[in-house]
Amino acid sequence: MIKIVGVAHVINLRNKIYALMDYEMPDAVALELDQYRLNALLNKVHESKGISMFNILGIIQKRIASFQNVSPGEEMLAAYEKASLLNKPVFLIDMDIKQTYYKYKKEVRLIEKIKLFFSIFFSFIPRKSSSISLEEVLQNESKFIEGFRKSYPSFVKVLLDDREEYMARNLANLEKYGKVLAFVGDGHLNGLKKRLPDAETIPLKTFLELNLPNNEFRMTIKL
Repeated sequence: MIKIVGVAHVINLRNKIYALMDYEMPDAVALELDQYRLNALLNKVHESKGISMFNILGIIQKRIASFQNVSPGEEMLAAYEKASLLNKPVFLIDMDIKQTYYKYKKEVRLIEKIKLFFSIFFSFIPRKSSSISLEEVLQNESKFIEGFRKSYPSFVKVLLDDREEYMARNLANLEKYGKVLAFVGDGHLNGLKKRLPDAETIPLKTFLELNLPNNEFRMTIKL
C-alpha cells in the first residue's frame, strides 16, 4: 500500500509529519529527494555556484521560508529524522539533481528561460496586486500549474512530468515493503496519482486540516 502526502518546502510541517508517522506507523518511507540533496540537508549545505534558474528559484524559496521561520527542505529532513527514530527504511525516489539540471539545459527552450528569468526578477518588486496567500494557492493549485504549463511547457516537462514518471516507477517498486508513506511536493500529487491510480493521496490542504493525535510529549526510542 502506498500513501502519498503532499507537503510544501516553505511551511513548518515538522510536528504534523511526526504526528502522521506516529499514527500511520509505515513499513517504509519515501522522500522526494536524491542523495545529493539529502546530504546537503543533513550537512546544512547551501551550494550556489554561478547563476542558474535553479539557484534563482532556490533564493525565492529561502525568502518565502524565512517568513515561516523554516528552511527549505525542512519537511523532508523531518520525515527522514522521524523514520530513523522509528527504525524504518528510507528510500530516495527523485531523479538525480545533476540529471535534472542536464535536462533543463538541454531541453528547456531559450525563450522560456528568458521569460522565466524576468518573471522571477520582477517578482522581487513589491506590488500590492501581486500578493497571493497560501490559502489561494492551495485552493487553485491545479489552475496555477496549468497556467504555468501553458507559459513554460518544456520547463514543466523537465521539472514536473519527467520527474513524476521517475518517482512513480520508484514508488511502484516499493510496494513489496508493505505500507509506504511517501512525502512529495504538493504540486506532484496529481501527476503521481495519474501514474499510480491505486495509491492513496493526501493533498497538503487536507494534511494541514488533519486532526492527528498530539505527539508533543511522545518519545520514540530507536532500538
